[in-house]
Amino acid sequence: MAGITFDTLKYTKRLKEVGIPELQAEVQVEILAEVLAERLASKNDLSLVEMGLKQTIKEFETGLRQNIKEVETGLRQNIKEVETGLRQEIKDLEVKMNLGFKEVDIKFETLRTDLSRTDAKVETLRTDLSRTDAKIETLRSELSRTDAKIVATIKWSAGMFAAQTALIIGAMFAMMKLTQPSPPAIQYIAPPTKELRTPAPPTAPVP
Repeated sequence: MAGITFDTLKYTKRLKEVGIPELQAEVQVEILAEVLAERLASKNDLSLVEMGLKQTIKEFETGLRQNIKEVETGLRQNIKEVETGLRQEIKDLEVKMNLGFKEVDIKFETLRTDLSRTDAKVETLRTDLSRTDAKIETLRSELSRTDAKIVATIKWSAGMFAAQTALIIGAMFAMMKLTQPSPPAIQYIAPPTKELRTPAPPTAPVP
C-alpha cells in the first residue's frame, strides 16, 4: 500500500494563520503526524494479514479441492469395483440358477420317465391279472369237466359192479340147480334166458 504524504510545515503555517501559537501548532502537527503514522502502520499490517489470509484461504481451497478430487476419484474407483463385483456376483448367481433350473428339469424329466415306466408296469400287471383270471376260469371249467367225468366214471363202475354181481349170483343159482337131482317124470321146461349184457360206460357231457 502506498504511503500518505503529510506536509507538516504547511499544516503548521495554516494553524498560525488562524491564531494558534507557533509552539502549540508545531506540537499539534507532530501529534497528528504520529497518529497518521500509527494508522498507516495498522493499515499496512491489516493488508499483510489480509494477503496472508487470502493466500492461506487460496492454499486451503486448493488443498480442499485436491482432497475432494482424490476422494471423488477414490469413491468412483470404489463404486466401479463394487459395481464390477456385483456384476460378477449377479453373473455367477445367474449361472448357478440356470444350472439349478437345468437340474430341476432333468429331475422332472426323470420323474416323468419313471412315472411312464410305472404306468407301463401297472398296465402289464393288469394284463397279467386278466390272463391269470382267464386261466383260473379255464381251470374251473376243466375242473368242472373233470368232476363230471369222475361222476360218470363212478356211475359206470357201479353199474359194472352191479352187472358182475348179478352174473355171479345167476351162475351160482345155475350150479346149484345142476347139482340137485332132477325129479322123476316131471319135465321142466325152463323159460328162455335173456342175454345179460355189460352196460357201456357213460359218456361225459360236452360243455
